[in-house]
Amino acid sequence: MKARTNPFFHTMEMGATQAAAKLGPDDNVGAMLVYPYHEGVVRATFQLMTTTSAGGGNFEHFMGTECSIRISEDPRWTKIYREPYAPAWDRLLELRLLVKELSALEKAAKAASKPVDIHEVRAEETGQVTLYNLPIVLDKSPALYHLENFFGAIRAQCPLTSPADEVFPSEALVWKVIEAIEARKTLDLKAQDFAV
Repeated sequence: MKARTNPFFHTMEMGATQAAAKLGPDDNVGAMLVYPYHEGVVRATFQLMTTTSAGGGNFEHFMGTECSIRISEDPRWTKIYREPYAPAWDRLLELRLLVKELSALEKAAKAASKPVDIHEVRAEETGQVTLYNLPIVLDKSPALYHLENFFGAIRAQCPLTSPADEVFPSEALVWKVIEAIEARKTLDLKAQDFAV
């Protein structure tokens, strides 16, 4: 099999820190990933917290200049944060690709069944980041979808939604994070580190 080339994986630097040394190298992990990209550098954080569900569980957080995306296989932990100066996302809302989450002030006004009074004295954050969700509702455990698809694929009932040649680069990255932790250093990765 030949892996599809992802422009993010051509070269990369990685640093990792261990949250709790006594729990083992892969128990609680935080890593900063730096990807050279044609428009500049893209940074992402990788977090794995197996001893606690506080803080949103396991996710990757991609940080940009106009938004950041925290993504997890559990949609409850997936959030998209739009910066106040970013272009409007009205079209994404119209297409139902995103769902805007109400701010605390909007939730309070809705709960009180009254519109926000612009003359009311209140404290409010300036340039508030707008929170969005992906319109995904799971009726099963996230892992169950993977298992059902896997067994359906080996029974020739459906195509595999996560083929090995596409999944391997992300899985290889997880093992490289562990390698960086054990070596206690930043790794400089190349495309061949992600080849199948």
